[in-house]
Amino acid sequence: MLKTPFVTLLLCASLLAQSTTPTASTKLPIEEIKQTVAFVYGDSHLKDPKTGKIIHIKGALGTAFFVGYRDKSGEGFAYAVTAKHVLRDELTNRYLDSVALRVNLKDRNDVALLTIPVSDSNGNLLWFTDKDDPDADIAITSRHPLENEIAWKHIDSPSFCDAEFLKRHNITEGESVYLFGLLPQFTGTHRNYPVVRRGSIAMISDEPLPIKANDKVIKEKLYVLDLQAWQGQSGSPVFLSLGGIGPNGSFTPGAAFYLLGVMLAYQVNIRPFDIIDQQPADSLTIGTAENIGISYVLPADEIVKILNSKEAQDARDKEVALEGKHSKPMPK
Repeated sequence: MLKTPFVTLLLCASLLAQSTTPTASTKLPIEEIKQTVAFVYGDSHLKDPKTGKIIHIKGALGTAFFVGYRDKSGEGFAYAVTAKHVLRDELTNRYLDSVALRVNLKDRNDVALLTIPVSDSNGNLLWFTDKDDPDADIAITSRHPLENEIAWKHIDSPSFCDAEFLKRHNITEGESVYLFGLLPQFTGTHRNYPVVRRGSIAMISDEPLPIKANDKVIKEKLYVLDLQAWQGQSGSPVFLSLGGIGPNGSFTPGAAFYLLGVMLAYQVNIRPFDIIDQQPADSLTIGTAENIGISYVLPADEIVKILNSKEAQDARDKEVALEGKHSKPMPK
């Protein structure tokens, strides 16, 4: 169970009630958000997006981040979140036996690799998922060490953007978003260095959107962003940034970050067409594997749904029973 304080990323370092836009003195919690991110390392096979060939890699696979959840018992629990496909081997189409989270150490300038089981001997995923939607590309685990020597923070669940939040704040296309994730070309030697990229919401749809996963097309409720992502960014947290005057004319004093969701994929320059003069009808894709700067994010609602599930609650109940009533409660 959680023994350290939550980091509530609704930080308004300067409430500028008399101003219409944030000033240079408004400090955004970039450094604190970066500490919620870990890099996922492992031994796996991935598909080269340029050639389509399967390649064997050992090293950085993707990104994960830590979230916090207050249980009905009043205790705080911490979890690691990533995209489910980060944990899957594309050659065998099976989940990996384990991965390692690369995190910064607190008291010295170095990193540590924390091994976490992924699947059992039969290949069944040990992490929590959405049982109602097996295609939902998200996995959550509480199986991560919380030793005091690790420098990490976690995102408080009240900081999540759900559908009601978007409606209440009249969030629309054009709002600013930030991604914090892995740059495989440079992970750092003695520290993790998450890359921070800024973009905007490109489309919010009431309809599920098609996305390719495991060589099949599925439909999911997703946010479409004008934000360039790449392999290694899968599983990264993406934040909505509010402050000043938004594209819909609303005003938010200061500056605040809210978890929008989990980065899943980017769009390549390929378009599908139906060949209508061929019987039976067939389809054709035209284009290249070029990244066009559009990416897809799974809403943070999915995290809450999974943490509210019976499976996650049962696991927490067992942990509370083992810990007894003497564990330190989470700060209010």
